[in-house]
Amino acid sequence: MNQFPSREGPFPIRLHFEATEMDDMCLQALKKNRFLPSSPTPIRIEAFIESYFECTIEYEDLGPEILGCTEFTEKGRVKRVLVSKALAENVADVVARRRLNATFAHEGGHALFHASLFIVSGDQRQFGTENVDFQKRRILCRESDFSLGIQGRRAPVRWWEYQANRAIGGFLLPRPLVDVALKGLLKSALITGTLHLRDESREAAARTLSETFDVNPAAARIRLDALYPASGGQALF
Repeated sequence: MNQFPSREGPFPIRLHFEATEMDDMCLQALKKNRFLPSSPTPIRIEAFIESYFECTIEYEDLGPEILGCTEFTEKGRVKRVLVSKALAENVADVVARRRLNATFAHEGGHALFHASLFIVSGDQRQFGTENVDFQKRRILCRESDFSLGIQGRRAPVRWWEYQANRAIGGFLLPRPLVDVALKGLLKSALITGTLHLRDESREAAARTLSETFDVNPAAARIRLDALYPASGGQALF
């Protein structure tokens, strides 16, 4: 992780993580508290968050469009994670349950990557944005935040939301388990041995990940694009 001075946004510094670094941080956190399964299966993300961050998850009416919220202490620890009551009202529905788990993972990303931003110091700015509240030391996540920069085409203005989105894949679809789940669909490059996924196998792979890890197909496709980018055949080398 590197940090740079920032003149834009609510934080005086900008945190930069490499994509693989974020994935590894999520993986190591799962391993540390023994929430990484030995074989491909859904991650118990709610229990993991409460265990790893030693915080509670609470359900509240957070207001229009707000799906979740992470609150921090003055010392940079996670105080609690809040999730919209509306998300938990129909967990028997597959789509709703998967959306709830994605919200847990997103908030887990804030908890893992961004606690240091809320340590009280003289350098901390006193103004926030529509989703950063310094007075209550929390990040409020709206539905629109879940689409920021997920395709990686441009660095988003809300870089902290892009990083939290990356944690959805890191927590719910850990790379080692994804490789195992897709063993029959992945191919090795002839020279480097790098695993890649052919274009004609992508939809089958997305269905496999969705069913195996209990995530929505859109989340599975985003993770596939991140782990096995389409290469136009270059991966053969």
